[in-house]
Amino acid sequence: MRFLKITLISLGALAFACLALLAFVLLTFQDDDYRRLAARAATHFTGFAVTINGPFSLNLSTEPSLSAQAIRLDSGPAGDPPPMTAIGSLKVRIALWPLLTGTLMFRELQIEDVVLAIERGRKTEGDDPRRAHRRSLRGIRIPVFESVRLQNIRLDLIDTPASHTFQVLLRRFSFDGAADNTLSVSGVGSINGNEFSLEGRVGALAAILEGKEPYPVAFDFQAAGFHVSLSGTVEDMVAGKGMALRLTGETGELAVLLGMLKIRTPPLGALNFQATLSRDVNAPRLSDLSVTLSGGARLEFTLTGAVDDLNSGGGTDFRFAAACSDPEVLTLLLPANLPEVQRIRVQGALREAAGALAAENLAIQIDTARGLTASASGRIGLGRGPKALSRPISTWTSSCPCRPRRSCGLTGSSGLSISGR
Repeated sequence: MRFLKITLISLGALAFACLALLAFVLLTFQDDDYRRLAARAATHFTGFAVTINGPFSLNLSTEPSLSAQAIRLDSGPAGDPPPMTAIGSLKVRIALWPLLTGTLMFRELQIEDVVLAIERGRKTEGDDPRRAHRRSLRGIRIPVFESVRLQNIRLDLIDTPASHTFQVLLRRFSFDGAADNTLSVSGVGSINGNEFSLEGRVGALAAILEGKEPYPVAFDFQAAGFHVSLSGTVEDMVAGKGMALRLTGETGELAVLLGMLKIRTPPLGALNFQATLSRDVNAPRLSDLSVTLSGGARLEFTLTGAVDDLNSGGGTDFRFAAACSDPEVLTLLLPANLPEVQRIRVQGALREAAGALAAENLAIQIDTARGLTASASGRIGLGRGPKALSRPISTWTSSCPCRPRRSCGLTGSSGLSISGR
């Protein structure tokens, strides 16, 4: 009993000392002290060297707030450049009590003049032990935002292997409460110099925290003749569970949309698509997918099906059909050593089984300008996992005298028939 009494007294004294130390720190620290402390904390959690060169202030209350200007991020101990290099102005105000339940609620978030750059294809040492100091906020679920203001956010997506840079400028983005107690979303900017706009409306903030009813969401995005809408409900918005969302989109000319992404193609035709997203964000299901591309009589494409898990590609079940007689598109798609092709037809299915993808029930027919018709049918195994679709596919092995013999390197079986005048 004496040991227990001494232990309890010691713990009480330690707790009192900690509270006294905290009170002393809060009373004696100035803004410059908090600036250095915030920079050290940001460096610790991000792994990058963070400096705050402009004005800094911290207000401690039940809704703590922080404002800072002229924030700079540089490479840390691991040597990797940070994706965000500069923040002109930052103001944050959060609700303290929701943190006790693991919910990070931003009462106010204002960010201006941000420069971001994300590089794809640059070699990094992913297992560098020097990155061990980077921490994650475990136990914190999807953040909840009450008011957001973003201005002049510039993002460069650098594709090093392809030597391309994809530029996005978000001039203005806002997320605010509306008169009917819902939240409105609005944004404008440009993608590679092409203007875009975003409008939307979601349910009340209180509904997110209560979680009694499915949370409504509705967004509309428009750019370069492209229009996409997302609407529906989410049962648990904080945890990202119980999605029931409908996605639809259309564009009058797909080549214009691809041009906005710096992909140059001949005219392809009108694109329409729709799909349903369900379940949770960690294992979303895509169903009722329907994609059609119509370029008149010269180009047609349809795709229907579903994916049970978008993250892993599990349960992929697509059916597709395509026909093309456009000379520019055929030149883009087919190897140069083929005879002049007038028309190509393809149909089949793409399915996943036991972690492996395969193109099944394939039927391919090629008509050449010389009156020669070649057809093939069968199955091609594409490998395991979503990355299998990124492998280069060549023509199948054939003893056809009209072209050199080439091999694909993919597993499968097929039949080939040739006829002509």
